[in-house]
Amino acid sequence: LAEAKARLVAGGAEARRDRRRHKSKAERKQYEALEALAADVAIADANAGLTPSADYLLDLEETQLKAEEEAELRAAKRELAEKMRQREALLRKQKALAAKRANQRSWATAIAMFPVDLVAFATKTTFSRWGVLAAFAGAFVATLSAAVSYSFRKLERDLTKDADEDDDAESVVSVGGKARRAFEAVSAKVAELRKMLEKPEKKPVPERERRYADAGTSNVTAKAAAKLSGRAAETTGAEKQSAKSAEAIHADLYLARRRCLSALVNMSADNRLDWRRRLRCHAALLRLAAKGGGRPFLVASLGAPGSAAAAMDLWVERKTKGDGKPMLQPGPDAALQLLRVLATSASPGVARAMRDAEVVASGSAAHTLLDVLAETPGVLQVQHAGLATLWALLRLGARAEAQLEKRLIDRGLFEHCQDEWEDSKEDEGVAHGIGGVVMQLAANGDADTRAGLTRSGAQALVSAVFAKHPGVSYKGAFASLKPWLREKP
Repeated sequence: LAEAKARLVAGGAEARRDRRRHKSKAERKQYEALEALAADVAIADANAGLTPSADYLLDLEETQLKAEEEAELRAAKRELAEKMRQREALLRKQKALAAKRANQRSWATAIAMFPVDLVAFATKTTFSRWGVLAAFAGAFVATLSAAVSYSFRKLERDLTKDADEDDDAESVVSVGGKARRAFEAVSAKVAELRKMLEKPEKKPVPERERRYADAGTSNVTAKAAAKLSGRAAETTGAEKQSAKSAEAIHADLYLARRRCLSALVNMSADNRLDWRRRLRCHAALLRLAAKGGGRPFLVASLGAPGSAAAAMDLWVERKTKGDGKPMLQPGPDAALQLLRVLATSASPGVARAMRDAEVVASGSAAHTLLDVLAETPGVLQVQHAGLATLWALLRLGARAEAQLEKRLIDRGLFEHCQDEWEDSKEDEGVAHGIGGVVMQLAANGDADTRAGLTRSGAQALVSAVFAKHPGVSYKGAFASLKPWLREKP
């Protein structure tokens, strides 16, 4: 039995069970012998009392089938690789042929096909995702441009709005319209005066008249010389009369201008008028003061600083009262800008008129400005103008008994400067105003005031302003504060 199994194993390693795959007779005979041997082994196992195996050739068949499958798989892979290589070679050949045909296309064909190619490229780009993104970006830019243009046009209309344009539809004749008509009348009078004062062109004097005029050195008669002298005397008298009339017209025009400005100032301070009309009066005074000349002095001397401070004080009172009444809208921007223009004027006459104003001398204008600044934290336009005006008022000074600097510090001016620095440190104008106010407080104050500012960290705040904005300059206005700026708390 052992020898039969050994022969089975030795002979079955080279045989195949499937007779349909055997072509030669030798192979078929070999396999038949192998099957007979397997049958003998099965019979021997049965005679020996052993359980015969189902198929003694099963292990040989599995090994042979696995080897055949692997061989077929390798062949299929080789065939697939060859087909892929042939396909790639065919694609390369087609691309090369297409490129060759494109390069061989004539210039006439290229020019004729350019519109078609352009339309195809535009269509392909338009309906791609990049085209859609470009369309959305273009629409966004167009909308943003239209919005910015509309904002600038509206701002320009607001800035160039005439004084007689009334937002209130119920008003018939606005205060600004009356003021404008008055100033138009004054302008017409000034034009007439200029026309009267225009000197006529001198006509060339003939040689004979020049000889007559010089009677002492010529051979003319005394009678002719006297005649010419009388004509000159008449001309001189007419010129003197014209000069006197011009002075009278100038005086009349000055009085008319003064009356108009006085009316505007009185209306701006009249609480019986509507809030918007009062603001229009301040806007008219602002435009006149900004034109320069003698107008700022007249505006300041007729009480405009007091009316502007009163308007801001009323706005703050209504905002903080909390009695349920609506706030005054719009804010007193025109009054604030008017006070700024007058306080920062370089004219000595305007500065003298501002010092003589009661609201400046008593310090009430500065206190009102501090209230406005405290009610509008972070509003750059108000903070910029308010700090600049407050700095100018501190520079103008107040009466000694007013103790303006100490009272402002006690009311929290320095703390407001610190808070506003944290909110608006990026704005150079606000930073310039903060530094100017703090150093002006130190420059005007006594030793106790400077010591209190030092304990509060004023030097650190000024150093932060210069560090954040290196371009800020005070042009030597605080050169005397160098030792104080070096002090540490």
